[in-house]
Amino acid sequence: MNLSCCRTTALTVLAFAIVCGMPQTSSILHAEPSAREAAKPKRIGEFGEITPALRRAVNQGLDFLASEILRSPDGSIRHQQQTVAITSLAGLAFLSNGETPTRGPHARALKRCLNFIISR
Repeated sequence: MNLSCCRTTALTVLAFAIVCGMPQTSSILHAEPSAREAAKPKRIGEFGEITPALRRAVNQGLDFLASEILRSPDGSIRHQQQTVAITSLAGLAFLSNGETPTRGPHARALKRCLNFIISR
C-alpha cells in the first residue's frame, strides 16, 4: 500500500468522523499521560463547540476529498481494494455536512462520487 492511499483513507475517515461528531480526541492526544487518563472526550457540537478552527479543519478535509474525486477520471477515490467503500465514506462526509449533488460548495464532487457508486 503506498503512502498516497494511506493518506487518502485516513483523511476520508477523519473528515467523516469530524462531520458526524466523533468524540474530540485532539486535546487528549496532545496532553500529558496523567491528563490524558483523566480527560473525558466530549462529542463535537454537544455544547455548541464547533469553533472556527474546527470548521476550517472540516472544510479543508472536504476540499481535499473533493479534489481527489474531481481529479479522478471516474469520480472515485482510488484505493487498492476498497475503492467503492472509501468513495462512499467521502460521499457520506459531504452529505453529513449538509451538501447535496445540486447544492453546496462540493456539489459537483458529490454528484461524481454518487454516479461512481451507482455505476458499481
